Amino acid sequence: VMLAMDQTINMISLFGLIMALGIVVDDAIVIGEHTEHLRQRRGLTMHEAAAMSVTRMGPPVISAMLTTVAAFLPLFMIKGIIGEIIAAIPMVVVAVLIASLIEVFFILPAHLAHFGKNAKEKTSGFRYHFDRQFNRFRNGPFRWLVQLAVNWRYATMAVSLSLLLFSVGMMAGGRVNFVFFSSPEADIAFGNIVMAPGTSRSQTDEMLTELEAALLRAEAEVTDGKGGLIQFHMATLGQTLSDNPDEGVIGANDTRAGIVAELLTADKRSVRIDDFLTAWQSEVNTVSGLQRLTIRAPRGGPPGRDMDVRLMGDDLDKLKAAAQEVEILVKAVPSASGVTEDLSYGAEERIVRITPYAQSLGLTVFSIGQQLRASLDGAVVTRFPRGDEEVTVRLSLPEDEVSTDNIGDIRIITPMGAYVQLREVATVENRLGFSVIKRQDGFREVAIKGDLSGNVISTPEALEIVKDAGLEDIAQKYGLRYRFDGRDQEQAEAFADMGSGALLALISIYIILSWVFSSWTQPLAVMIMIPFALIGAVLGHYVMGLTMTILSMFALIALAGIVVNNSIILVATIERRMEESDGNYMVAIVSGATDRLRPVILTSVTTICGLSTLMFERSLQAQFLIPMATTIVFGLAITTLLVLFVVPSVLAIGLDINRVFRLIFGRFFRRQLSAE
Repeated sequence: VMLAMDQTINMISLFGLIMALGIVVDDAIVIGEHTEHLRQRRGLTMHEAAAMSVTRMGPPVISAMLTTVAAFLPLFMIKGIIGEIIAAIPMVVVAVLIASLIEVFFILPAHLAHFGKNAKEKTSGFRYHFDRQFNRFRNGPFRWLVQLAVNWRYATMAVSLSLLLFSVGMMAGGRVNFVFFSSPEADIAFGNIVMAPGTSRSQTDEMLTELEAALLRAEAEVTDGKGGLIQFHMATLGQTLSDNPDEGVIGANDTRAGIVAELLTADKRSVRIDDFLTAWQSEVNTVSGLQRLTIRAPRGGPPGRDMDVRLMGDDLDKLKAAAQEVEILVKAVPSASGVTEDLSYGAEERIVRITPYAQSLGLTVFSIGQQLRASLDGAVVTRFPRGDEEVTVRLSLPEDEVSTDNIGDIRIITPMGAYVQLREVATVENRLGFSVIKRQDGFREVAIKGDLSGNVISTPEALEIVKDAGLEDIAQKYGLRYRFDGRDQEQAEAFADMGSGALLALISIYIILSWVFSSWTQPLAVMIMIPFALIGAVLGHYVMGLTMTILSMFALIALAGIVVNNSIILVATIERRMEESDGNYMVAIVSGATDRLRPVILTSVTTICGLSTLMFERSLQAQFLIPMATTIVFGLAITTLLVLFVVPSVLAIGLDINRVFRLIFGRFFRRQLSAE
């Protein structure tokens, strides 16, 4: 499957494989446990028990697999860079789950039957005592707790819902923060300088030399003089440097310079990139004429900066003034760093405006502009071939006339053939121009960008601070419009895709469960456990000291398919007990929950054990996967505990509602019959 989908074996695909390994054994556990149950309780041979187990548990196992697939498939709907990052996870999980069905229905029964040949083999002492103590706990304290939960079913639901609301409150109150994407530790640092317009090349080179010296001093400081931290560094005069091609070269000129430094791989160094950047910044001694100094490291994951405010309008001077004010607001945000605006001054410009006298002579803006271009750049008179080459004949003014700074002396030819100087027919104004002017949807646009520390503040919170600080007032003051771009836009698109995917997953799961249980209401008893996974996810992030990310949200969607697996098997067993009972449904509910304690625990523990090791991964490049593993491990652990008490309570509440409806409609129909 990975070969067909052009995927590679990497951290993401291996994470999906580890997750799938914990899930695929669930089906084998259900079949194997029920086979042992039939052999011990019903006295069947191993061959008979294996065959009957596959027949009985086949529909629940298939539905469990389908619901898990239905939960993972919507992850394919996530577009953009985030979608490309996690695409390997659903691919691997779905492929492994489909392959596991072949093993469960055709290979596992043969293994169980073969195992039955040694069924008379004496049980070990450890297993005998363990099974005895487990059965004592299951039929004693656990059965009493389930009975208590069913008897106090409304209180059980109230407590569960209270825990869910408490988890939502922890996120809303900031106890558990949220950042869009937790970027891995960077190994590259950029240092850029922008000098004031008119600064000489030698001054820029002097500042660049100081920036490079500060880089080496910072290395010596953070390594206690040992060095070896910087593997490579390069300085460039004439342009700034960036990991984003759209940000790097912004009108190359002598007022710009930059340095890129590659550090030792994150796992091989003890100095963190943020500490190194702080040291580098503090070591820089500024040179006169410095307009902007930016030292930052690129962020992995989705494109764009943490903060990206865009101003749109027609007047460049107003855009520049507004951008400088917004830049001050962005710099005031806690933990903001590397703040820049991309409407920078470039070379000096000459603005030529024709006079009424020029118009009276028949001159136009086009004709004067055409003659100025020909005077400064020359005009191509003709081209002719000479051997294998083409010769271009260009007519131009003498070099001493072109190199002069006073373009007002350039002679202009009127339509009547007369010669006049440019100053006689036009006014020439000197002003600073902009190196690059960007447009978006036909409007001139300037971007104010910056980075944030995810441990301090999230992007939505930072943008809210900027808005409250007066962003709208600045836009109204200069008659401009504004919008947010960068990771904020990526976040909005990802959440929109995630919402559509989650809705599709829930509808698919409901349809599958309706088919399995042949009921429109029974699936609700299974799906009611899905929201409670949030309790475990929030608890896990709080205990582990983690920040929730977009990957945590994706894990919650995937967890929906895993969580219902235990509920499906439990509800199927309780339903069978209710059919076998003589109308004592409450006893059947308690007995069904008691009988499924072992497989419910085993199916959850296998997945938890498979992913729990990732929660303690020390590799800095794999840190962004830890919130995803934490969500599944803690979410599954909490829902496993709740499913044994909440699902029986929900089924009991369903019986209460059924009795109420029967009572109401029974009286209604009896009155109708009496009236007739």
